[in-house]
Amino acid sequence: MQVSVDDQDFDTRNFFALEEMEFRRDKVNFNKGWLGIFMENAEGRGILVKEITQGSPAAEAGLKVGDIITKINNEPTIGKGDLNLIRFKKVVEAIGADGAPVLTVSRDNTEMMFKPRLFGKLLKNVHEPITSLISKASSGLIKQDANIPSSSSPCEEGRESPSSNKEGKTPFNSNDTGTSFIGFAIKNEKYRDILGATLQRIGEEAYARDGFQSNEETNPFRLSIVNYFMLHPFDTLKIGQVIVDTFGNKDLCTRLECAAELLDARPDKLSITPEANSSFPHFAGGSVKDFHFTSPLFPPSQGGDEGVVNKSPNVLSGIEQTQKIEPADSLQGQLQRIIDSLVPSVSLIQEAFHDLSREEVEFLYQNAHKIWLPDVKVGTQDLARLLALSQKVDLARLFEAASLLLSKLDPICCEQGIDALKKTYLNATKMNISPFHIPANNIDGARGRKTGDLATDSLPSTGGRGLGGGTGALQDFAGDILFVQDTVIGKIVMGGAATSYYYADAAVIIDLGGNDYYFNNAGSSSKDIPVAICIDLSGDDVYNTSGPFSQGTGRFGIGLLADFRGNDKYVSQDFSQGSCLFGIGVLMDNDGNDFYSGHVANQGVGFFGAGILSDLSGNDVYFSRQFAQGVGFTKGFGALIDSGGNDFYFASGEYPDFRDPEKSFQSMSQGMGMGIRPEESIVGASGGIGILIDQKGTDQYHGDYFSQGSGYYYSLGLLCDHEGNDKYYAGRYAQGAGIHSAIGLLKDVSGDDTYECTFGVSQGCGHDTGIGFLVDDCGNDAYRSKTTSQGVGLEKGIGVLADFYGNDTYDANDPSQGVSSPSKTEEITGIGIVIDNQGDRDTFHDPIAENLLLYRPSGGLVLNR
Repeated sequence: MQVSVDDQDFDTRNFFALEEMEFRRDKVNFNKGWLGIFMENAEGRGILVKEITQGSPAAEAGLKVGDIITKINNEPTIGKGDLNLIRFKKVVEAIGADGAPVLTVSRDNTEMMFKPRLFGKLLKNVHEPITSLISKASSGLIKQDANIPSSSSPCEEGRESPSSNKEGKTPFNSNDTGTSFIGFAIKNEKYRDILGATLQRIGEEAYARDGFQSNEETNPFRLSIVNYFMLHPFDTLKIGQVIVDTFGNKDLCTRLECAAELLDARPDKLSITPEANSSFPHFAGGSVKDFHFTSPLFPPSQGGDEGVVNKSPNVLSGIEQTQKIEPADSLQGQLQRIIDSLVPSVSLIQEAFHDLSREEVEFLYQNAHKIWLPDVKVGTQDLARLLALSQKVDLARLFEAASLLLSKLDPICCEQGIDALKKTYLNATKMNISPFHIPANNIDGARGRKTGDLATDSLPSTGGRGLGGGTGALQDFAGDILFVQDTVIGKIVMGGAATSYYYADAAVIIDLGGNDYYFNNAGSSSKDIPVAICIDLSGDDVYNTSGPFSQGTGRFGIGLLADFRGNDKYVSQDFSQGSCLFGIGVLMDNDGNDFYSGHVANQGVGFFGAGILSDLSGNDVYFSRQFAQGVGFTKGFGALIDSGGNDFYFASGEYPDFRDPEKSFQSMSQGMGMGIRPEESIVGASGGIGILIDQKGTDQYHGDYFSQGSGYYYSLGLLCDHEGNDKYYAGRYAQGAGIHSAIGLLKDVSGDDTYECTFGVSQGCGHDTGIGFLVDDCGNDAYRSKTTSQGVGLEKGIGVLADFYGNDTYDANDPSQGVSSPSKTEEITGIGIVIDNQGDRDTFHDPIAENLLLYRPSGGLVLNR
């Protein structure tokens, strides 16, 4: 069906506003039954029980792995392919919660009967959505206003057709008085019914269980923002814009607060000032809770207070003393305030793990990262235990600890602080930084002396590493080392303005300048060093480590690496460069043309916590193999923010995808949300939030399968590029793809951009109740893909490609460009939409007249204006 839109005036600020139709909770069948097994077809025999959820109806009834279900209520379960699995699932759902089907089971050639009492398949409750982000979107308080094209905007400069505007068509965001496009589209009754059924089905996913849950009422891993998108798919662009604007161009604490809110882990009082100790809930009259100097994450050994130090130390007295000794705006004074925050930060980290035993912490510490290593297989029982123990970790406490620390660092990292530091570079050789004050009653239990004192064996000689002259710290640090302090929370190392070499790990490293070499963890925490800080003020530095967990990674704590000036090189392995595992990890590089290289899980990756990589300027290169450049795993927030320069992003090349192993690699990178889908096992967990924001420059993005603003299994992936003529290269499930109840959004604000996919199922694709958006605000763009791309809805998914301004080319093979397909398992179709809102020289696979809205069969839409 074709409808003319020649006389229609669409509101480009609220293009996807859908007010007349919404998810209806009262229409959900919460009585659907759930058995709790992972099953396979045992062809010719019945249904094989592969795994059983602990505490599920199947487990309570006595079913075992290896059983073959031959009948349900005396009806055979034997069939070919997987049709019998679908039929069995539907029968169980129809029987309903509290029903007791009779299962005939073959076990060791013996026929047995079981009557499990079914649970409800759907949860009764979901986490409340994040009200602040939603209210900002609803009230229009977003920076999108600043991007309205004008006569001098990048949308019009140097473009003959758009700038001439012969047809009187207006650029994106210039109109806010028209009607909603979706509101106009649903005037077609048939399309309204199709869309309504799909929205209702996707909304139901907000109440779905994760794989290994038993009979809880809520999902402990599902993020409320993901549930919100499930319930309101057409708010994806508006809410995504709010997330980008809230997280971009902000100070460290504001970014941290945004991450905590998105993870539903925001403490009651996140931002803490050094003076307002009354707002810090763990200060009581200026005291900090008991602190253990050995392996601070572990509780002390049984037997009294052995190993306990700082029995309520007066931390504020140290702050006051610092303020008396050094001016508040001096570098010595600013750095001292960072030192002052270490002990209370460690205390908060201890509280985050308080409910875990020593053995449980050790199990998580040694195994959590293995879930995401492609060369490691984690067994079902270990995975289930990891996820169960993770619920005992208080993420809000970790964010509180990081906020306390970063609030002290923020004066240095803000624009005024950076300018002040730049002035000091010329006098770096004259800087006189003294050993830092540690409160006098902080006792080092291992050495039996005050940690404010400088150890006599920690002064390195001027000789190089291993060249003789000096003992102790000489073996750990070399070159221009001013001093080393042993403290209760680890070593504090001060490097001078010449070249320094760092081999050993330390709690704090501060380097004044020079071309330095870091062969240690470079500001990464561990169970023995729960807070690690590395600050380098100037120089072309090299950070090179052969092991994992380095360069601003928070592993069971807070890790921070801040490099303020120079063309730097970062080379690492797994979980590095602004990553986290049960912690907060931050890598900040404020200047220079930098090179980042890692293996797996690096460059802004979060797994139970937040990992952030922020690069303020320069033409940078980001290189990795998998899970990189803004990835959010379960209860994790991962972000890469590059504020300027012509940048190059690459994440692929090592791990072939099983669908086409000779030609493809799994990327899972560049603004990617990742969950643990119970695909090969009954155990699963919803995913997190991955964001890549590039604010300026002409950039190139090279990914492959699963990349570039895409989400997998109840997660959110977002890539936003603000300006430049950018190129995006990927393979499959990419460039704004939502897969398995996940949300993907790729947004490019301006420039003549190129989007290419070697296979397809991309470029605004929603698959299996997933939601995928690719939105390009303006520019003469080219979209090229092979198949099933450019606004496609598959298996109850919603996929949208929206180009709002410019003369564009759409090149893809059938079925593509605003197409949908009916589900293979349910009587629901997908929703595929292509929108070209302006341009008089646009080309499609099939010619489409201008000013036309085309309704395709089974829920597809194409708008050409």
